[in-house]
Amino acid sequence: MNFLSVRYDAPADGPSNMAFDELLADEAKQSGHVVMRIYSWTEPTISLGAFQRYEDALSHPQLSRMTFVRRPSGGGAILHGTDMTYAIAVPKQCLFSSRVEDLYTIIHEAMRRELGALGLRSDLCGPASSSAKDVDEPIQKPDAAFLCFDRRSTGDLLVAHYKVMGSAQRRHATVVVQHGSLLVKQHPAGGGPGIQNLLEKPFDCDRLLKDWIERVGEAMKTVIVCDRGKDPEPVVEQSKIVTKQQFQVVRQRYCDPRWTQRR
Repeated sequence: MNFLSVRYDAPADGPSNMAFDELLADEAKQSGHVVMRIYSWTEPTISLGAFQRYEDALSHPQLSRMTFVRRPSGGGAILHGTDMTYAIAVPKQCLFSSRVEDLYTIIHEAMRRELGALGLRSDLCGPASSSAKDVDEPIQKPDAAFLCFDRRSTGDLLVAHYKVMGSAQRRHATVVVQHGSLLVKQHPAGGGPGIQNLLEKPFDCDRLLKDWIERVGEAMKTVIVCDRGKDPEPVVEQSKIVTKQQFQVVRQRYCDPRWTQRR
């Protein structure tokens, strides 16, 4: 029996969030089960895709003064602060398909159905909108938009022509790690509208996420085990796989400006 271990982590800074996400691969590999984090951010932050050039951010005056962190996954830059972010690590023996790209469909289709239950019609972006998904791509496409939510890739979740959810992967030898972001409301620094703006009425985001995860678990044929953390470090301390020392070592790398600006 496969398990989907889900953590609802408290808001954290960029380096902490990226360190946790990188270490998810180790947790999934050693436990043999799917591991997922749902989290937010303590301050407005831009996460750069693993292969994006830092200097491209400087050409956007409204973004250049914000806090930056570099993700371990590919794709475009994301404005965090008005979104809910997830990371999921899937051991390859738990993959439900020989095509790891199908993980995008599972995650996004589950959210599409939940948005429909709220009365908001959404659709998965078709292949005609993009020749390829941003996955471990070391060469930056010259015509690619800098911000993730300004791009259109196969499988993105769209409401009308607005992108409200996108994801990118990092593939290891035995584990696939997928990052994604659901735009809850429009970011003050720019970008399109989020779910709240498009619904034009209040909604229960916690309930939306809970129901979404249940759909994901059903689609992946896993038993869901949840843990709602109160702050980042206790989750590390309680882990039997990832130690606090490992976390601090990885976090320090994401704190280093040389790492963020290495491309």
